[in-house]
Amino acid sequence: LQRIEAATRLRQLKAINGNTRVTPSNIDYREVEIPKDSVVYCDPPYSGTWHYGNQFDHDAFWQWCRTREFPVYISEQDAPEDFVQIFSVQKVVSFCRCSGKKRNEGLFLHKKWVQEP
Repeated sequence: LQRIEAATRLRQLKAINGNTRVTPSNIDYREVEIPKDSVVYCDPPYSGTWHYGNQFDHDAFWQWCRTREFPVYISEQDAPEDFVQIFSVQKVVSFCRCSGKKRNEGLFLHKKWVQEP
């Protein structure tokens, strides 16, 4: 179900601009070769969740996002203070023991990529 949701999100992002090449992947983010001038969307395991079956170093991930030379959009429920929530949607959880509960899912971007109004 998680993979289906991620693929759906990627298709939606691709639909925004039909000329954009979207390459879905589930390998370690540190191993992905990202071309210059890319825009990256990441959907990491939510902090505090354990149903993914693997361990994920959230602190290392946020640090990696801070140091990229391209914008990294992150789908998450919460983020460190130097990341800006640019979008939020309330979703009903459907794939864990808390199924049926509503949670906010945000789209975050490091502050260096956010233009002041």
